[in-house]
Amino acid sequence: MRRTPKEPAGPLRVEREADGLLVTDGSDRITVKKVDGAVEVTADSMKTPKLLNIAAIIVCRQYEHFANGWPLVRMTLDDVASELGVHASTISRAKDTPLSSDGEVRSFDDFFSVSGSRGDDADSVLAQEVQRAIQRLIAAESPDSPLSDENLTKQLAKEGIVVARRTVCKYREAAGILASFERKRIRPA
Repeated sequence: MRRTPKEPAGPLRVEREADGLLVTDGSDRITVKKVDGAVEVTADSMKTPKLLNIAAIIVCRQYEHFANGWPLVRMTLDDVASELGVHASTISRAKDTPLSSDGEVRSFDDFFSVSGSRGDDADSVLAQEVQRAIQRLIAAESPDSPLSDENLTKQLAKEGIVVARRTVCKYREAAGILASFERKRIRPA
């Protein structure tokens, strides 16, 4: 049987406070704030639900994004798993969990990097960056010769974004974009 992390009492939210950020599910609370340049995490209870702990680690790692709107930083499932002392598959099962911040609801998955690299740099690429690049390439493709997932993978590699073809397929499908042969079939002649 597949176990998932314990459900929180209510929807997970990130709220701004005068001295930092609050991660809450309605009953349990974790405060994340910057003290002397370091991010400090304080839980109201020693026994907080695992999903709330995952959310707190995401907020801690992405503190500047939540507090000041800065771009997301590189973060992998393994990073969060090692911090919690669990296997990455535990975090993976929670990646569809919604997290609300400033009226915007995003899944945990939006904050993680995908396997791949940006040029010669070994850092992972943010999923949103790959999705935007795929959508941009498809929007600019020739109607007579739509780009296959393999061709999209090669185009991305030329731009310095190295990901697997299956990753391109996953993000194309998630964006509701048809496969190349279907895009060619539905375009007017």
